[in-house]
Amino acid sequence: MLLHRDELRLQQIDDLDIRDEHFLWLMKEYPPLTKLKHGDIVYLQVMPPRIAMCPFFQRHGIPRFWKVQFVVSRYQFELHHVMHQFEFDGDQAVTFLDHAGFDYDDAQTPFVYAHAFPHGDNPNSARWFAETALKRLCLRTAEADWDEVLDEFETPFYGYEQTGSGFILDVAPERYAKGVRIGAPLSHEEPTFHTAASLGLEEAMLRKEPYRGSWDDLDPEHDVFVSAWDER
Repeated sequence: MLLHRDELRLQQIDDLDIRDEHFLWLMKEYPPLTKLKHGDIVYLQVMPPRIAMCPFFQRHGIPRFWKVQFVVSRYQFELHHVMHQFEFDGDQAVTFLDHAGFDYDDAQTPFVYAHAFPHGDNPNSARWFAETALKRLCLRTAEADWDEVLDEFETPFYGYEQTGSGFILDVAPERYAKGVRIGAPLSHEEPTFHTAASLGLEEAMLRKEPYRGSWDDLDPEHDVFVSAWDER
């Protein structure tokens, strides 16, 4: 069962207890300052060094287009990490962040978890990004949870890691690229992919190659980009 707290996407493992509920309540205190949400298609406009140097992407090439899975704030990300690293309750975790010098001026900075689009052609690509690396398009896909993706890939499901806590961030299951139906847009992606193709983006969406310092696949004034006015 997926729990939705604003744009925070979490995977429930066991029944939530009072500690879990307190953490969820605390996470809502500093939501990410963003308009990005699950299903948005974005263009990778600034290359993070860890993506450019990642052996996986050096081997398979780097896609330009990505689908947002969820967005968390820096505060939510760090609080979740502390929760799973220590047996703290919520108040202790907040005190830990305070003593560690957490910068609350940066608390609502968005961290974006996204996978390359189309996903069917880019399994095992899910990564974290700073929002500033991504530019939003006027394209969205239908929501699809990981169990749907696994079913269509025909990948065995190995379950979620048992952490002892009631929830974890809804990140990609490991080894799901071992499925036998990989290499084309997934069914829930097809309408969006066809729309992109009608806008002349099919070649750019399918192209993957090593990063060589710059690329100019897409006119920054292309109508597919969300305008500055629309971002207001």
